[in-house]
Amino acid sequence: MEVNYLKKTTVALTVVLIALIVGASVYGVYTLYSSPASPTPSPSPSSTPSLSPTPQQTETVTVVDETGVSVEVTLPVTRIVNIAPGAAEILCAIGGGEKIVGRDAYSTFPPSMSAVPIVAESSFGPNMEQILELNPDLIIADQGLSDANRQKFEAVGVPVIVEMLMEPRLEDAIRNFGTVLGELDKANDYINFTQSYETLVKDRIATLSQSEKPTVYFEWYQPWYTSSLGDSWDELIVSAGGQNIAPSTLNVSNPILSPEYVAEQSPEIIVRMLTRMDGEDNAAFETLRNEILSRTGLSTTTAVKESNVFIIHNNLLVLRPAIGLLYLAKWFHPTLFADIDPAAIHVQMIQKYFGITLSGVFAYP
Repeated sequence: MEVNYLKKTTVALTVVLIALIVGASVYGVYTLYSSPASPTPSPSPSSTPSLSPTPQQTETVTVVDETGVSVEVTLPVTRIVNIAPGAAEILCAIGGGEKIVGRDAYSTFPPSMSAVPIVAESSFGPNMEQILELNPDLIIADQGLSDANRQKFEAVGVPVIVEMLMEPRLEDAIRNFGTVLGELDKANDYINFTQSYETLVKDRIATLSQSEKPTVYFEWYQPWYTSSLGDSWDELIVSAGGQNIAPSTLNVSNPILSPEYVAEQSPEIIVRMLTRMDGEDNAAFETLRNEILSRTGLSTTTAVKESNVFIIHNNLLVLRPAIGLLYLAKWFHPTLFADIDPAAIHVQMIQKYFGITLSGVFAYP
């Protein structure tokens, strides 16, 4: 009996041991295929969406510049080299001033531009190496930039926008800048400011007869240089309620008039544009006006006889045409615009868009 008992016990233990071994084997197989550390089979694309990260999408905008070129710009733009004289002023007005990392020598307003390195006298002579060292996202230039230099910038992946910063192109340029900066609302607000005063002047002179509009001799940056009919300066004169004395037969921009012709026309008003070449302080304005008042060939004109000779800074005719228009309108029609103070509106504009107090001389007297 004892022997049988031992046999039964041995058999039982053997069965248990086999069961444990089999169970361990099954568990090992189970864990081999179900362990979280083990890769899972790829699901069918049709049954489960991919969970792998997608590449970040690059946002771009396309603007058409003055030359008719469609320029694609990758956003956001954070580093701008501006070599178009005056464009820095517009960029700052619509919220892009801190993004300017290089500039031309003439972009000196607002005063914060003095801290930005000069990389070109103007678009005519850019320092290619210095500009590219600044790693710009965008270059803004005017038509002084040669096609060859533009192609060099574009060949290394830097987009170039070429714009003329004066009427009638100015508003399109401002919108283009607003688009690439992501500040289109600010750009439109800046444009609306200008348009509000253009509309004011247009409405007031609408009922004037031709005989009520004074004849005007406009002089550009040198004696006897003027503006042909239909040119930007002529359009500003007409918009302010004046008549340009330039002959309609001239088909060239900024023609040179003879002293005899101007004397014969005897304009009622003379407007001379002052540039940085003349100086920008009060003495420069006064000197330029005195030269015109005493110039041979002008002494017999109605404008000189009645001291209706006015000097205006080129910034008010190019970059801030709304202010320039108000000055011209008040000089041409002092009674009609007696309630308008161009200087005060100019101060308001600079405070509103640049957050600074206006200083300097812009019109004389």
